[in-house]
Amino acid sequence: MGIEAAGSCIGIDDFSTKKGSTYCTVICNTDSHKPIAVLEGRDGSSLKEWLKKNKQVKMVTRDRASAYAKVIMEELPNTMQIADRFHLHQNLLEIIKKCISSSLPQTLRVESDLDREKTGDITEKSRQPSVGSDNSKKNPIQCG
Repeated sequence: MGIEAAGSCIGIDDFSTKKGSTYCTVICNTDSHKPIAVLEGRDGSSLKEWLKKNKQVKMVTRDRASAYAKVIMEELPNTMQIADRFHLHQNLLEIIKKCISSSLPQTLRVESDLDREKTGDITEKSRQPSVGSDNSKKNPIQCG
């Protein structure tokens, strides 16, 4: 598989070649989703050199890493930078989890009728279905 030429729109992200130790930067063609380049490190220095040779880039999708943002702004100041959907979703889910965990107890207890019977909070009447609750005999919804 040959590496593709860079077009005007690219995607940039970091990845680990060995869990938690060696990081690289991958640049992909956003139309074909195929790799254009794999660069050493993720601090932005190798990306800076790559961007100097690829001035045709007009749009970059990336995560929210400040190292990439800074290098893109320095080398291609007129390039549009877009936060990619994956990382936006990932960040949104983190915030939702934090909000939920800070406002809900660690464990939730859902009581059943059996639990309420044991504590005396349920009566025989509350267990029986109410008469006249069958709504199926009312006027059906007509379409068209």
